[in-house]
Amino acid sequence: MKTRSKSPPADSEDARRNLHKLPPSASDDDDTDDDEIDNQDSPKTEYASDDENTDDEATDDDLHPSQNENAKGQEKSIQEDSATLDHVGKIRQVPISTTYAEKNDDDSRSYEDSNEDNTPEDEMTTYEQSYLSITENSSMITQTSFNYSESDYYKLGLVRAIGNALPPRHDANQTLRNLEFILKYEPDFEQVHKHWVFNRIVDEDLLERLLKMLQRYNQTSYTVIPFVLKDYAKKQYEFLEGHWLDELDMIHNKTFFTDDWRDNERARYYDIIQDRKNLYVTNQNNARNVAMEWYMRPNSTMPDVDYVLPWDGNCFLTQAAFVKLQHDLIRWNSDPIAAYKRASHGEFLSSTNPKIHSLLKEPIKYFYTPMDRLLVGNEVLLDPNYIPRLDEEPQIIFHRTAVGRFDPTLRYGKKNKVEMLIRLGIKGPWDVYAKNSEDVRDEHISDWIGPPPPAGWVTRLFSGRRRLEKKNKSSKRVKARTDGMTRMLQRLDLDVATKVHGWNSSTFMFYDRGILAKEAEFWVNAQQHNQNGTIPSGDSNSSLYNLIQNLIAHADRALHAGPWSVMDKEPCGCGKHNDCHDFYSVFGHQATSVKKASKLPMCNNDAVRYDRSRLEAFQYNTTILALAYTITRQRSYVEKAAENIVTWFVNPKTQMNPRMGVEWQSGANQSFITKYGVIEFKDVYYFLDALRIVEESGVLSEDQTDSVILWFHEYLDWLLVSKDKESRRGGLGAYFEPNHHGLFHDIQVISVASYIGKLTFAISTIHESISRLLTQVSSKGELRNELGLSNCEHWQAFTLQGWFTLARMARKAGVNLWNKFRSPSDPDLGTTAIQSALCRAAEYTIPLLSHRPICNDNNARRVEDVSRWFLLYLEVQHHCPNAVIRYPSFLWPDWWPLDSFPEAPLGDAFKMKPLYSQGTGIAPFWNLGLYEHDLSMLDNQ
Repeated sequence: MKTRSKSPPADSEDARRNLHKLPPSASDDDDTDDDEIDNQDSPKTEYASDDENTDDEATDDDLHPSQNENAKGQEKSIQEDSATLDHVGKIRQVPISTTYAEKNDDDSRSYEDSNEDNTPEDEMTTYEQSYLSITENSSMITQTSFNYSESDYYKLGLVRAIGNALPPRHDANQTLRNLEFILKYEPDFEQVHKHWVFNRIVDEDLLERLLKMLQRYNQTSYTVIPFVLKDYAKKQYEFLEGHWLDELDMIHNKTFFTDDWRDNERARYYDIIQDRKNLYVTNQNNARNVAMEWYMRPNSTMPDVDYVLPWDGNCFLTQAAFVKLQHDLIRWNSDPIAAYKRASHGEFLSSTNPKIHSLLKEPIKYFYTPMDRLLVGNEVLLDPNYIPRLDEEPQIIFHRTAVGRFDPTLRYGKKNKVEMLIRLGIKGPWDVYAKNSEDVRDEHISDWIGPPPPAGWVTRLFSGRRRLEKKNKSSKRVKARTDGMTRMLQRLDLDVATKVHGWNSSTFMFYDRGILAKEAEFWVNAQQHNQNGTIPSGDSNSSLYNLIQNLIAHADRALHAGPWSVMDKEPCGCGKHNDCHDFYSVFGHQATSVKKASKLPMCNNDAVRYDRSRLEAFQYNTTILALAYTITRQRSYVEKAAENIVTWFVNPKTQMNPRMGVEWQSGANQSFITKYGVIEFKDVYYFLDALRIVEESGVLSEDQTDSVILWFHEYLDWLLVSKDKESRRGGLGAYFEPNHHGLFHDIQVISVASYIGKLTFAISTIHESISRLLTQVSSKGELRNELGLSNCEHWQAFTLQGWFTLARMARKAGVNLWNKFRSPSDPDLGTTAIQSALCRAAEYTIPLLSHRPICNDNNARRVEDVSRWFLLYLEVQHHCPNAVIRYPSFLWPDWWPLDSFPEAPLGDAFKMKPLYSQGTGIAPFWNLGLYEHDLSMLDNQ
């Protein structure tokens, strides 16, 4: 059997990819130094050389004059290594769902070619001009005629914290390329000890290559802050913190994706919900503090230094920059009052405060180092006539006795270094976008005297994205950064699911493979008992035995049913588009008027006229056959299941087109296809487990398997577009629905994406589905979007069943929906225990728990099959230990039929009803392959 790597046609892939919406940044102005955040997609191949440049279309006019001459002749395209980028198509790129978009060189150009941010580079704000005036005239930067000798130099600890690159913000090879450039070309400065901090590099192979590179250049002083996948797995998305404007579920809000929505507002949402994951992965401020503590802690083995430079990993010091830095340190320390006056534009006044006088007698505690950003290959720095443009966020120098530390709670993109600049009183453009920010403390550090003076300069090496580095592209730069962070987290979420929890495309998403295997083993042993004239002993054993006998009886009947095809309706008409391969049905209350138009008596039967009943029968019976084969290994069952599958998906004469549609009759001769048809394929979640069983049996040929996989590729494409390639309604509309339609859209997407191997996409959708709980479940526990519907008792049970199904699927990938959004229960239910949103919904909605009255809008006060609630009750017993259990008969809801009281205890799943109406969304023989609930019983046989 082939793997699920078979790609859909290019046109359908492109249609889906065009729907991607890339998250912009938290703020177009908050362009903090974001040097090091790496994607673990770093390539294993040799990286491109520095003279290869992505932006060969950019003109020399884009460059600072000093970079212009050096750039000539060096502008070639950087080779993108396709191994560094994964892709999964989806409707939008949000923090948890969506893309890895298929990338090539356009990966960066999508951020670069827009006309936004066209402010000329030579037009600087007042703050930038003020900042440049402090850093001194560029012509003085390369000055070498100083009055100090090397014997006067301060001892420095130069630390670079190296993290992960973030394509498309950075070239994927940036980390390796820039480290080697530093090691190869940065001088061995007098009185400088170099140390390296490798900050949570997510790719172990990349980390090994980086360490070997250090060894090759005789650099032996380094610290590794490890990335631990299990620690990352404990970090959650903060959906509850991300809402505003009275919108709780922003991800599934259609307005969220309109052109009217400001990009930076959407980006703030992404930043907020990614906060904890971002903070763990990037760890920037903690790494800076680790760098300082490495030199500052008392230890006789540590190098003795005067100042520590905890700088970003892509910082490079030329000889001229270093000399200027040392001379500034000496000059300002020799006259600290002049230094502080210089830094404060003459506003600094010496005080009679004894503390100030005491501190003035000590070395200056803090300096800042203005920074230049390269727009071209790094080799430009080898030109002795290179003149930097120092208008970037500076680096900071700390005296070994300084008490200031970076705030480790501020994540990447949350003004993590800006907070220190402001506390030190270093003026710059950041004062504008950080003003009144809740993230920034404005109190000064305890050993602060006044704004620190500048010392030297430093250059940030080339990121590999030339246009993104241009001054007037800060907005695009930050958007690319946010996109890169999203991809990073998507990839790590996938690693958690696959490496920690063992999830893959073969994983059963509803039934439990291991439990089914134990039940099959039980059946084999039971048959041996029967041959010996005995039966399995024990009540639980006999109940399982009876359940399997029931399964086999239904499988025997399924051998003589079907196969089913959408073409069976052809004599009765094929709907609006007259394509009998299309799925065709109508809303139930409109069926009567449609029947009257038919001339054939047979077409008055819904099961003949419409495809809904066929689809349900096909999925139901095929699943029963597959389960029976799993238990008994009787080939006739799986052969019949394969016949059903080939007829529905593969045979060109009988196959269904990979799209759904339900007609709404709006007039005598008018109809249209509605988005609500998506839910007709709701049962695909359990059917795909059956399909896996059939594939693994080897009954299907390789070509047949490939055809089925391709069908589901195309169906997933259809789910994610508003209109398909024939301009018919797609399935995207259901995604934005705030009730059961949106929920079952997620269930389908997760099921199909995991089956065809789009695991990143599936796990992203699992994570983003959590946000739906915020709008679907009230603080009281009501399923508020179902209560207003006709026959609301059905829709409450149906939706809660959907949530429990989604929770079961999510657990397979290591995501626990049962612990999300915990808060106190409703006191009216007799408890104030802390409950998750799902447990609150169960506690309120299940009549056995709340003893609530029938809902007001229930159609004609009709009561659904109340045994549906028993399944839900069983899940609550398993997952909600704080729920108040009300099971005695005297607490039976008074609107339930008296004969509905179950004969068997609700805790014995094997004795509970195995089959329900196909419209309930309950899998056939749901109590087989259940989960760990029954594992202990089977182990003790």
